[in-house]
Formats: sequence, C-alpha cells, structure tokens
Amino acid sequence: MTGLSGTGNEQGRIVRRGALVLAALASLALSACESPLSSSREDPGPVVKLPEPEAQATSAPDSALDQLLMRESGETAGRLGLPEPGVTRVALLVPLSGQHQVAGQALLAGAQMALFEASVDGVELASYDTKGTADGAHDAAADALSDGARIILGPLLAPNVAAAAELARTRNVPVVAFSNSEQVAGRGVYLIGFAPYDQIRRILNHAASENRRRIAVIVPRDAYGDTVLADTARAAAEAGVEVVRRLSYAGSPTEWQGMIKDFADFDIRARALSQERANLRSRGDEGALAALRRMDNRETLGEAPYDAVLIAATDPVALKSLSGLLAFYDVDLPAVRILGLEPWDSLGRLGDEGTLIGARYPARPLADRRAFAERYAALYGTQPGRIASLGYDAAALAVIANRTAGATSPLSDAITNPYGYLGVDGLFRFDGATGLSERGLDVVEITPRGSIVVDPAPTSFPQPGS
Repeated sequence: MTGLSGTGNEQGRIVRRGALVLAALASLALSACESPLSSSREDPGPVVKLPEPEAQATSAPDSALDQLLMRESGETAGRLGLPEPGVTRVALLVPLSGQHQVAGQALLAGAQMALFEASVDGVELASYDTKGTADGAHDAAADALSDGARIILGPLLAPNVAAAAELARTRNVPVVAFSNSEQVAGRGVYLIGFAPYDQIRRILNHAASENRRRIAVIVPRDAYGDTVLADTARAAAEAGVEVVRRLSYAGSPTEWQGMIKDFADFDIRARALSQERANLRSRGDEGALAALRRMDNRETLGEAPYDAVLIAATDPVALKSLSGLLAFYDVDLPAVRILGLEPWDSLGRLGDEGTLIGARYPARPLADRRAFAERYAALYGTQPGRIASLGYDAAALAVIANRTAGATSPLSDAITNPYGYLGVDGLFRFDGATGLSERGLDVVEITPRGSIVVDPAPTSFPQPGS
C-alpha cells in the first residue's frame, strides 16, 4: 500500500483506537507524556510532548494498514450516528474531493497516523469531506455535530473554516483549523497552521539581536503580500525595529530589474562613488591615489538605506530572481542580510543560489520532522506531504485534550494550555483570546551544504510573571 488515495468514504471514515488489534505494529506503542496536563487553568503544568513512538516500525504489513483504514462493520457512505458510550469522537473536516483533495488526503493520513500511534482507548477519528467549498464545510460540520463530535479538526481554507465555525459555536465545540488566516480565528476557533505574523515576529526579533534594525520588505502583490506587510508593521513595533522601505512585485522577473534598482538606491550610490572619485583625482596626492585604486572594482559608495531585507516570496523562481537582482545592485552581506519566512523551507536547495548564501529564515525544528517522515514512510510506503504533520499534531492534540479535560470539562481549557505542546512541528500553543498559535521556530542560515541552525527554537514559552 503506497499512501492514501480516493475519498474518505473509500478509505474508511472512522479510526477507533482500542477497537483495533495491530499486533504486527506493536512496536509503535507510545510513551506516556513526560508530565500530564492539569485540567486547572491556574496550574496548567509544563510543556506537554505530543505522543511519539518508543520504537520505530521498519515496515507496515498491508493487512495491518488495511485494518486501520477500513470502515468497521461494513458501513457504507452516510451518517455515522452517535458514538458508543465512553467514546469521544474527533471530527476531521478536510477536502477529500475537489481541487484541494491532495492536501486533504495528506491531512487525513497524518491524523490517522496519530490515532494509529496513540495508545489510548475511547477516542475515534471520523472524517468528513468538505469538498473544498464553504457549503461543503457547512454540511460536513452539521453532520459531524449531529454525529456527536466533541472537537472539530479543520477545515483547511479560511471561508470553509468560517462556515464550519458558525455551527460549531452553537454547540460550544472547539475547532482546530488548518488555515493560517487570522480573520477566521477566535471565539473557539484555534489556528494550528503557520501564521505569517508568528514567523515575522521570530525573524525580526532575530534581526534585532544582530543589531539589524532598519528593515526593508519585499512581498508579492496579492492578499498574502498584504498580510505580510500588515504583520511586519505590527511585529516590527514589538521587536524594536523600523520598516524603512516596502516593495510589492508582480509580473515576471524580467520586469523587476528597474524596481529593484530603485529599491537599492543604486543610482544615488553610483553618483556618490563618481563624485568621490572625482574628488580624489582632484587631490592627486599619494593617499588619494591609493584610495582610488581601492575603488577600482566598486560600483557604488555608501550603504543601502536598510540593513536587512525580508523577502516574502513563496516560489523559488521569484526568490532567486529577487535575491540575484539585489546582489547585482550592491545589496548583500555584510551590510545587508536577506531574511525570509517559513515557506522558504519547502523551496528546494536554496544553497545552490549563491546570492542566498547567508540568508536566514524561521523553520520548523528538523529532528522531530525527520523522525515523523521516517515513521510515515514506514507506515504508508511514501513520503509525507508537507501538510501531513499538521494533521498529525492536530489529532494528537485532540487525544491529549480529551484525556486532560475528562468527560465534562471544556476541551478548550486543555487546548489553550499556556505552557504549550511539543509536536512533530515543534513547540506550539494557542492564545485563548485570539485563537492564534505561537510556535517555537529555529532560525536557520542557508549555506552551500544546506541550512544550519543559528538560533535554536525555544524549549518553553515565557509565562506571565516569569
């Protein structure tokens, strides 16, 4: 078996832990939490590590995986009905058909893996197809709530989250959504996706620690770029840095040369160099002539009006073109450092582009991601999609929250544990008021041999009064 394909109805909508006997994968028994969460808001306890296996399975026989994924009791497509007494139903709302089905199936695979690895009875995962539309998400949420879901994981897209949340709030059922759009967060909706603001705050604080306090920003001319600009202004104020220049790009790289030339103040600095050479030649003394010789290979004089440039490109062609143009117009290290955001981590071998050597960006801690990918490959026979880890961490969080809250306490109290959780994507926690996530991210530097960590992710979050 080489991964998931098709819809949730074809693969099986329910995964029940405790109802399966997976002797072939007994080595995937989970370690207990290092310290259990407290259900008390006054004493939430330390960071909780989400479940991970004590030992890694080297292979997953098809029969065991088929047993995990099959629909129990020969159920066919349709309503599931209420869960059995003592069983908590976790509803996963993702696009299993339509334009975004690949992402939805990756989330489903990750979530099923978490339930597969979690040594806990009384929790089941039921998947509902949103079809990638707001109407589909509304209908999926209605079905999940009627089927007794105690927590909803998903949907993926912001309009779909809004549609599902409208119903979930009427039942006080928390929603842990995969979107990173701040507009749909809050009032019981928690965003487990990687929001731009959190990434920007991390990289700007790192820039400030290097005493790089004049920041320029280059963003695509679209909704994502608008969000980055707004979030950069807010994060800069917190970090004590100043955004001194902004640029939005559109079109093809061949159209960007003039705007990057202006952005770099190249003509101003070239004229300054020409004037200085004229001044030195007019002096004519030995010191002036030596200074002239040192300027032989220079094209500009004076620094750019910033000491760091944040490039919010999300595709490698744009990123490499922009960094190349900046270097061509004398914007590079050591005077100016190129900065990026977490999406850079999925853009391939950036170290092959010489103008990106020395650039830095926030990234998910690598060690846990690598271990997750190895376990995923052993289970499914394929490498995980980039978004699969969010499905895993969301489902693992639901298991822990259910264990902590018990049968009657609100799951939201456990979800918003201020000490946070440590999952396969690193440390994270949710703000109970805004629903936004805060993450512990590494800062990595691009080198010819790959990215290296220069500022490790925090191992805990600061607490009030600490």
